[in-house]
Amino acid sequence: MKRIFMIYLGIVLMFFGSLEIVYSQNSKGIEIKSKTVTERRIALVIGNANYKYTSPLKNPINDASDMAKVLKSLNFQVILKLDVKLDDMANSIYEFGEKLRGGGVALFYYSGHGMQVKGENYLIPIDSNLQREDEIKRKTINANDILEKMDEAKTHLNLVFLDACRNNPFPSSTRAVSRGLAEMRAPTGTLLVYATNPGNIASDGTERNGIYTKHLIRYIQKPLEVGMMLRKIRTDVKEETSGQQVPWESGSIEGEFYFVPENTSSSISTSSYDTTSSYITSSSYLTSSSYVTTSIIAYDSKTLWREKDTLYYIYIEGKQVAPETISEWHDNDLLVYYTTLRKYYLLEDYKNRNDDQLRPARVVETPNGTLWSNKEGLYYIYIEGKQVASETISEWHDNDLLVYQTTSRRYNLLENYKNRNDNKLRPARVVETPNGTLWRNKEGLYYIYIDGKQVAPETTSEWKDNDLLVYHTTSKKYYLLEDYRNRGDNQLRPAKLVGN
Repeated sequence: MKRIFMIYLGIVLMFFGSLEIVYSQNSKGIEIKSKTVTERRIALVIGNANYKYTSPLKNPINDASDMAKVLKSLNFQVILKLDVKLDDMANSIYEFGEKLRGGGVALFYYSGHGMQVKGENYLIPIDSNLQREDEIKRKTINANDILEKMDEAKTHLNLVFLDACRNNPFPSSTRAVSRGLAEMRAPTGTLLVYATNPGNIASDGTERNGIYTKHLIRYIQKPLEVGMMLRKIRTDVKEETSGQQVPWESGSIEGEFYFVPENTSSSISTSSYDTTSSYITSSSYLTSSSYVTTSIIAYDSKTLWREKDTLYYIYIEGKQVAPETISEWHDNDLLVYYTTLRKYYLLEDYKNRNDDQLRPARVVETPNGTLWSNKEGLYYIYIEGKQVASETISEWHDNDLLVYQTTSRRYNLLENYKNRNDNKLRPARVVETPNGTLWRNKEGLYYIYIDGKQVAPETTSEWKDNDLLVYHTTSKKYYLLEDYRNRGDNQLRPAKLVGN
């Protein structure tokens, strides 16, 4: 039966191979409908949120992830990068430039910290630690580098979206930084889009996405000419922020461009994203953007699973990859980690599904291979697919729980843990430190964590200019809490070990 179905499916695909597929969700799966898009579309999407040396941002991971999903549904080949370091960011731009050499439409989207210095815009990787002004060019990415890649590739249309107009993240060391981003000169065939007007600051908002990106995701899925789309976004953002944020565009494109062709309905509803938890349904991962108008109803075949004789089989993009996975129980569900892609999949109600039937797996998003859940006051933490709670120690950080894995000497922050006793899987935030030591300043009191333990009562301290020099009497080691006087924001930061 399976072979007959595959032959039939192959005939259908051969017949409609020149069409573009778009999917619309319904309660039974994904319905296939028809529309034509012929141009080649390439996108680089970057979201930086968990900065090591400055304040983290709330929305960029969600913004970039959701933009990538929508762009994939609109026939873009997407390179998605989350929480990217300097070298990786430069490499991804190079990879983007190489892919563009085939021509077509190029799109770059960035959400994260950015800054304007002497009329130039710089995008900030998560590992940038700017101590002096002359380090900016060496430790950040100049936004013009992306424009140069597009110009070199001679793509006929270039679209750049910058949701990066936030306050200067390094105010004490980069005083020449101007407010917001600067307006850049757009090469021919390029449209530059800013989340707010030059010299102004964009708002993150209080929802899953930043204010600008929320409206961009909404309108990009509608059959609107790009100029009309941007005007509608500007109107809605301006209205929502009471005129405090006004999106801005500049460019020199000719003709018209539609993300979704005219006379078609949008292919994805934003309601397909579960914004109440870290779960994303597998049907929101669209494998293609071509479609045919028939009555065929199909589940997204990117990820399927079945259980036979207590063994699971999981199919990702057509390949049976169970030998490349590890798994852990999550009540009646099975949490499967695919080591090749570093992704988690939830096989729901696995204990009761030993019937050899194919079912869609649910993707559980996390940018760093780490998930957690709180069940009846006990935490469960999964790192690279393994449940490692027994290898950890923990300390409270207000409503969050700071968990330290003793084997890897890595900290993970379980955000809002006290209020999350619902057993749902959520991504943990990795808190980087090179030596197992963190500190924070809350209302003038310091808390210092050494190898997972809060040891402030075991310390003495002395001022050293704006820094605080802390001596741990048990280990007889000194730690420097840099710029302590100006860091009363309760954020976790790495402490500097002084001497041996």
